[in-house]
Amino acid sequence: MFFRYGAPGPALGSDAFFLMLHESGQAAFGHGIWYALGKTRVENGRWRHIAGVFDGRSAALFVDGVQEAARPIPAEELGPGGDTLWSIGRSNWGGTPFRGQVNDIRVFSRALRPADVQALYRCASPAGDLDVPGRGAHYFAPVFGMDVRVSPTGQGEGSARIQNTGKDYAGAAFVRRQPDCAWRDTLASDMGQDLDMEMEIRVGGLAEGPIASGGPYFRSRRSVPGDGIVGGTSAGYWVQLLSAGQVRVKRLHPAAAIAFSARPDRFDPDAFHSLKVSVRGAAMEAALDGGALVFDQGGVQRPTVDLPPAWETASPPGKNQGAAGVAFASEGYRNQVGGQETRNVRVRPAAR
Repeated sequence: MFFRYGAPGPALGSDAFFLMLHESGQAAFGHGIWYALGKTRVENGRWRHIAGVFDGRSAALFVDGVQEAARPIPAEELGPGGDTLWSIGRSNWGGTPFRGQVNDIRVFSRALRPADVQALYRCASPAGDLDVPGRGAHYFAPVFGMDVRVSPTGQGEGSARIQNTGKDYAGAAFVRRQPDCAWRDTLASDMGQDLDMEMEIRVGGLAEGPIASGGPYFRSRRSVPGDGIVGGTSAGYWVQLLSAGQVRVKRLHPAAAIAFSARPDRFDPDAFHSLKVSVRGAAMEAALDGGALVFDQGGVQRPTVDLPPAWETASPPGKNQGAAGVAFASEGYRNQVGGQETRNVRVRPAAR
């Protein structure tokens, strides 16, 4: 048993919960005879992140940030058990202790959302998602819910891949990794107002529809894990590579597409393409596959896009807190196309 909380005895009909290693080698979380059993064997000699969440109705088990199991717990099994005890590494009435190591036990006074669990895992993970020169290591925390997967590519620091696992909005914010990974440290970080962002992106979709998109956003608000950046008071801009090869610049609040690049003669939406965005003051430039883009903004062709802070005079005003990240969408074709992904994300603050 990794951890147990609740009534001190082995009675099944009480408000006691546990995280344990099942005899099958998988982790389990639950109460009495009712528990969620994971799918992944965790007795492999390396550190694993195990989390259990009870929301008043069911128990859910997460392994390395991914929900692996859930099951309802009957209300009649949750009678008060009297005194409450905590135990780590064994049950509080004795028995065989856990033969391994347990570290960084945390108990929250609310049921964590799946996005919360994933963000805490990414923060604690030894894998390097993103290294920002002069600002240290960062990790990717989900935005727009949980339809996102972060996985290493094996190509070194800052090479993690971000994938949209659904068919709607998804993405990840850049969050600075702190030593203790406290809950307050899971908010999207202030990346500054001026920066360079570069990535390889595959958008999928079709040129004539359903159209998919994806790309970096910047000057947004500091979102909590799983929160969106579209609607509400989230300010900033989102640079979107579309299935046909166009690059669109979208203002987030008030929402509007403010500039487009020309549609190329040939574009493969199922291949990875290099997208680079440079933001300086009230203007930005972008390049696709090494070629500088020319944008149509208000009927004028130019290599830069004006970035006025229109959210400052909106009602309600928008929040520009310097947050940045990568986001995916299928606007106009929601729930029809997904699977976008990025790799080799690079972020550099502008030289002062």
